Amino acid sequence: MTITTFEEPAKTELRAACEVAIDQAGYAVATTLQRVPLPGLNGVLKGEVQSLNADGERTFYYVRTVAQDAVPKWLANIARASHELHAGEMYIVVREYSAQFMQSCIAAGAGLLLLNEDLVFEVVVPWAESSPQELEAALTEEINQLRRSMERKLKLTTDALTARYERTTGLVADMEDLVAASYISKVESEFKAADDWSIEISRLLDGVTSKDDATTLARVRELIEAGPASSDSR
Repeated sequence: MTITTFEEPAKTELRAACEVAIDQAGYAVATTLQRVPLPGLNGVLKGEVQSLNADGERTFYYVRTVAQDAVPKWLANIARASHELHAGEMYIVVREYSAQFMQSCIAAGAGLLLLNEDLVFEVVVPWAESSPQELEAALTEEINQLRRSMERKLKLTTDALTARYERTTGLVADMEDLVAASYISKVESEFKAADDWSIEISRLLDGVTSKDDATTLARVRELIEAGPASSDSR
């Protein structure tokens, strides 16, 4: 099994289970992970695991340990590109999935495999039958603008919180331990609220696949306009 530095335990476990499933399917686990550059994009087609069939044809597997409703943007870009690279099939491997995630895989061009309790792959979306959809240029630009707006507001918020935290550490020096800990904890909770806010917006934007997702885009605009929840409490 290939060991990846600083990999989360859940991902290491799922990757190892994926290798068992590949072996049970009659394929060989690739000992060397091939890196295939993506034309016009940053990154490569690689995955966490790769397999080879009897003809030497390669398959790329991306393991996902957290249930989501949409394929993340970076992974959707790789999935779409995989249909033009002719380097091999590309699959996302999960232990559970939602109907929304399955549709997101189809739209992105990713195959979807369910790894069951017997460590056997169940094909949910065959890679060859997925239908990668390119977003309209105007919609792509709108999504990018919304991401940039979110990132700017997040930076402003975290910069302000960092300044408060630095002031707080000086203010609590003479406080009782419990009072000081409570004060610092409040600031730290606001950092988390800002992170959660940005993650939720990114999740919603990752799920936008067409101009018909107007409700989602409107929700994103509302969230960005409101800013992180913590900003209302200051």
